[in-house]
Amino acid sequence: MKSPVRALLFCGVLAWLTACTIGSDSAANREATVEALGRAVVQTATATTGEELSPEDGLATAEAAATEAVATIESHGTEVAATVTAAVANGAPSPPAPTSPIITTTSPPTNPLATPDAELAGIQAELAAYGIDPAGGTLGAIHPPVTLQAEGFQQFDASDGFATLSVENFVLAADMTWNTTYGDAGCGFILRSTSADPAGSSQYLVAAIRRDEGRVIFQTRLEGEPLLSDRFELMPNLLDPSFQWQNNQTNRMVIVARGNEFTIYTNGALLGTITPQSRLGPGLAAFVAVNDSGNTNCYFDNGWLWLLP
Repeated sequence: MKSPVRALLFCGVLAWLTACTIGSDSAANREATVEALGRAVVQTATATTGEELSPEDGLATAEAAATEAVATIESHGTEVAATVTAAVANGAPSPPAPTSPIITTTSPPTNPLATPDAELAGIQAELAAYGIDPAGGTLGAIHPPVTLQAEGFQQFDASDGFATLSVENFVLAADMTWNTTYGDAGCGFILRSTSADPAGSSQYLVAAIRRDEGRVIFQTRLEGEPLLSDRFELMPNLLDPSFQWQNNQTNRMVIVARGNEFTIYTNGALLGTITPQSRLGPGLAAFVAVNDSGNTNCYFDNGWLWLLP
């Protein structure tokens, strides 16, 4: 990815969301949920690895991960069933052509077959917390930690992604720690890119930015150009009580992609489900830092890609 690209455009009308809250389960129900989730994860991990897990390395680890996942969801108490309406920007000027972006090469993703049982159990517990049956998919890759830096007007820095995996239905997750000069900048993912080179290729861009105490932007880009009628904004500052918009803070973002629907979570809170007008087929996934002016630094950790059927 070394050719010049068009700038990523952050403009348009806000698509406001509303939230509804749900109460936490009783202590007895919570304990039963954790135990059942933990045992389900152990069974799935056993089926995946073909090896029987010991009580110490299996059930205890899985139940601990399940406890953490259930506690995360309960702490937010937010569940939104929202399909966001696109914000259409009429007559928006074309952005100036930027200089070549910085492309960061990282270590290759971890071989899924080499993933420790405890780490796999933790991923499966997190999937279950989002209502996804771990038995219905496989681990695609675990991404090593990576720092991305973008500097200059409307520039971005993308990682080299999850090797050559071309994916359509998947779950993508990572912890993102940011430091930006201005609010119209942040960290996120590139999804279903038609090429490892973003210049002239098509992809979905999903980025959390710091403006207005936090926004998550979903933008379709076709052949290197943003499709202004296919742009969405979600509001984690209203829907996610744990969202941290300040510099040097960490948020976890998870995206579930099924067909032409993309469900987005931050810190375990459901922000909404987006259905873009344009449908892209299988493509590459990567991490990205997006910058409006000044500079942006994004650190990604605990990132993984789960393949769905």
